[in-house]
Amino acid sequence: MYKTFQPVNPANKADAISRVSGIMPGGLTNISGAMSLALDQRAENTAANIIVFLTDGFPTAGQTFWPSIRDTVQRENDQNYAIFSLAIGSSAPYADMERMSTMNNGIARQIFDGQEVTSQIQGFYDGVASPVVW
Repeated sequence: MYKTFQPVNPANKADAISRVSGIMPGGLTNISGAMSLALDQRAENTAANIIVFLTDGFPTAGQTFWPSIRDTVQRENDQNYAIFSLAIGSSAPYADMERMSTMNNGIARQIFDGQEVTSQIQGFYDGVASPVVW
């Protein structure tokens, strides 16, 4: 989406919404590549080091073996990011995402198919916004 951190302001928020709205499913999920890109970012501010990772699928591109993905993420996480994962859908790899998150001082939640989504997302956001178990 972006290669660097973006300041939070109305113009950037509108741009991000526009970019997300234009994403079309492409059939491949490169979890290892996404995590490496995120972990390579360096915040030049005093904000909390947090990565919010979302996926609805299993890794199908890049590294696809979850133990290797977790080992790489933990090794590359030299900035001590807390990784919060959101598994979207009942078939998302929740157990693997949860393990990766807990290994990196975060939590994971799953959004279940056929259930009211707003409260599930709100519960996830509340956990990220007020992390008390770091």
